[in-house]
This record gives sequence, C-alpha cells and structure tokens, in this order.
Amino acid sequence: MTPCVEAVRPTDPPDDGRQALGSEYNKPRKQQEDHFASRQVEHNAKCTSRLFAVQNQRRQAESTYCVAMQQRLPSLLDRPIAFAHRGASAHAQENTIDAFSLALRLGSTGLETDIWLTADGIPVLDHDGVVGGRLRKRPIANVARTALPAHIPSVDEFFDRLGTTFHLSIDVKDPLAFEAILRHSRLSNFTEQRLWLCHPDLEVLCAQSDMTSGGRRVHSTRLAKMTFGPERHAADLQRLGINALNMHHSDWSGGLTTLFHRFGILCFAWDIQFESKMTEILRMGMDAVYSDHVDMMMEVIDHESGSYSGHL
Repeated sequence: MTPCVEAVRPTDPPDDGRQALGSEYNKPRKQQEDHFASRQVEHNAKCTSRLFAVQNQRRQAESTYCVAMQQRLPSLLDRPIAFAHRGASAHAQENTIDAFSLALRLGSTGLETDIWLTADGIPVLDHDGVVGGRLRKRPIANVARTALPAHIPSVDEFFDRLGTTFHLSIDVKDPLAFEAILRHSRLSNFTEQRLWLCHPDLEVLCAQSDMTSGGRRVHSTRLAKMTFGPERHAADLQRLGINALNMHHSDWSGGLTTLFHRFGILCFAWDIQFESKMTEILRMGMDAVYSDHVDMMMEVIDHESGSYSGHL
C-alpha cells in the first residue's frame, strides 16, 4: 500500500519584483522547499506507522482465528476412516484394480466406489454406469459383463485381488445391487461392519433394513436438502437406524458434527482435496473423509492422529 501523502506546497510570493533579487530571493525559497520536504518525510513516516499498526492488528486477529480453529472436537471413532475416492484416482485411472491397490499401498484404510448390475446380473464397479464412445453410450444395465471394457472390475475380482482388510464405501447406484453386494461380500468373508452402503434416498435405505442388517447404511445428502433442519434430520436418522451421514465438506461445521454425534450418527465428509481443508475437517471431529489424493490424506491424518480420542 502506498503511504498517503499530505498535499503540502510552499506558497509562491506575489510577483512584486523580488525575483529580480536573484540569489537573494532564492535563499528563503530554498529554505521553504527544505521545510516542505521535511514535513513530507515526517507525514509519510506517520502514515507508514499507522499502516504497520493496522497490519499487525490484522495478523493478531488471524492468529486468534487460527488458534480457535486448532481446538479439536472429538470423533466417535478412535481414528477416522480414510476413504480413497474411486481408489487413488489422483494418480491412477479411477475405479480400477490398479487405483484401488495403489490406495492401499499408500496407507488408505478404506476404499470408495460405485456399484451397478450388468444385463446378466453381475455387480461391477464404475462411476458413471455407462460405456461406449462419445456418440454412442449404453447403460451398464444393458450390457453383458463380457462386453464391458477390461478396466471395469466385478465385485468378485475386487475382493479376490484386494482382500478384505479395509473399509468399503459403496454408492449403490442401482437399488437392485444392494442384495448383490451383500451376497458377494459374505461369500468373500468381508466383515460387514466395515461395509458402508450409501444412497441419497432415505426411503430406499429404509427398504433395505432387513437385508443390510449386517452392513452399515449411510445417507448421502446436502445440508440444503434437510427441509426441516439438521436436528430433525439427525433424529430421523437415529429413529430409522441409519448409521452415518455423508455430506460435501463445505456443508459441515463443528456444530453440526457435535449435533449428529449427540444422536449417535457418524459424520462423513467427501471431496477433500487440499491439506488445509483436510486439517480443518478432521478437527471438526469427522469420522470419515474421502479424497482423491491419498498421500495427502494419510499425511494429515497421521499428523492429527495424536490428538484423537474416539469412543467406538
């Protein structure tokens, strides 16, 4: 910022013939200019001093804010689940065995993916649920498993290649796939307490209550969609036996995590791609986080883990 300068100018004497005095007149004029320069320097110094004072006050305010942000809220888990979003999708093709395998090697404790059923009833993992070129796309539901691109894994291939020692968060895009993922996870001896079945429709989740008694049900939604407010929503989730709420990281606050924890609902936050945001979200007491950048996610969780004191 350019210091403000007070407009100070010497007063020209009236032209009454004194300019004819030459150097005799220039002497007091030089004194006036020196006096003006001195006053200008003094004024600039005062402005600079005020500027530094304002900047110092701003830094103190920012420091106070940062200290407040560092106060951690408790999680319901001993350590938050680190879900690799579609595998380590920042470093490998998403939703592929390579991306999932890389995420586990980087230390991720959970994998996230999406499930669809093919035309012949095989559950496969893909985000968009369509295949084909730009001019001709076909839903996976209309394509046989053998006709799908090689990079799309089936659920059986997923468990066979990666094992069962991690948490698994699945966006169930086809309601008919609920039964399929439960059946295949049981055949693979996957611990259902680490299976998180996500869906945006509470009615669909509730319809699976008997079938998914061994798994965990997660309501994926946004804060703006809670028509009757978050407290009513938390009470409804508790009443319906929903285990967790999954929202975009921008919807969460420390007050909201505290509210949902009071009702025994776990709090999940997705799309966290930057270190500063990951730190902020974890300090809200989040129980699970999702990121494409598994290396960053694990580094922040490891750094923050010393201050965790969960309950489950």
